[in-house]
Amino acid sequence: MNNDPLRFKFYGVTLSVRCGHPEINSQIRNDFFHFLTGQDHEIPAAIQLEFFCEPQPLGRNPHAKRLWSSPRYSVHDADRERWVDYNGQALCRYDFSCETGTLWCPDPALMHELAYLLIHSRVGEMLDKEGLHRVHALGFSYRGKAVLALAPMGGGKTTLGMELLRHPGVRIFSDDSPLADSDGILSPLPLRFGVLPSEESLRWVPNGLKRTFDRRRYGRKILVDYGYFKDKISTPRKVDMIFMLKKHDGIPRIRRLGSLRAFFALFTSLVVGHGIPQIREYILRPDPLDMFLLARNGVDRLKTARSLLKHARCYRLRMGPDTGSNARELLRFLVAANG
Repeated sequence: MNNDPLRFKFYGVTLSVRCGHPEINSQIRNDFFHFLTGQDHEIPAAIQLEFFCEPQPLGRNPHAKRLWSSPRYSVHDADRERWVDYNGQALCRYDFSCETGTLWCPDPALMHELAYLLIHSRVGEMLDKEGLHRVHALGFSYRGKAVLALAPMGGGKTTLGMELLRHPGVRIFSDDSPLADSDGILSPLPLRFGVLPSEESLRWVPNGLKRTFDRRRYGRKILVDYGYFKDKISTPRKVDMIFMLKKHDGIPRIRRLGSLRAFFALFTSLVVGHGIPQIREYILRPDPLDMFLLARNGVDRLKTARSLLKHARCYRLRMGPDTGSNARELLRFLVAANG
């Protein structure tokens, strides 16, 4: 069996993933398909990961000292080497000095979840260093207007994004984590969509582009693969409008939003990154240099938030129970604003 690593390039950040389990290999490939590149083995990737769908044979480094624990995992360090023990269900060794990691987990579903989060977290931190910051938001463009739509987890971003994609002219940056820079420009980070099984929008998706994703804390989702929207990816654009999404029981309504409220929403979604897979077991490190870099990253995100607010008009979209009406009202508003 061919066990060449999968290679991805996220703008300037390269990643290689080696996994001998065909199902996990296929899942990771589909999750990040937009960034899949050729098999160039001569140049080492910036991040190198190996996944084994089996128990860890030897256990963690006996010299690693416990840093902290949570109900789901415990974290141990030995110099720049980190061991994360997921209560005996999985074990990860990550070496920050050379950005290499190995994950062992005999459960394919848990392996997929942990592998996806690990990749998202490490790639995201490196993109931060490149000045590209993930925003927990729906990002799309329509008739020359680039839009960020902010909402907490479960706030309807992906549902609205799926409905918007049915309209000609809509292009997507990401349903959950587009990239923004200090010039207020939005760039695409198109990964698979995660939709609740009960969502009506799934009936438009061919069966071959849907797969099941079981999560430990948040239950089952249906993943909609990149092939469904590959022809609808937006090019980078400066953000024109920012919407805060809020659900209610009436018809959709749009109102202008004060800059202070918009700032707090962006502070949560961008500066703090609440809702973005940052994975604190790989982000929080006691080394003084790492703490300095984390603080500097926070300052850079704050500058990006200020830039977005400087160039964009801010609104609140109160969404009703009819997703189609919400999408039509939003697009109608964008056309009217475009004059």
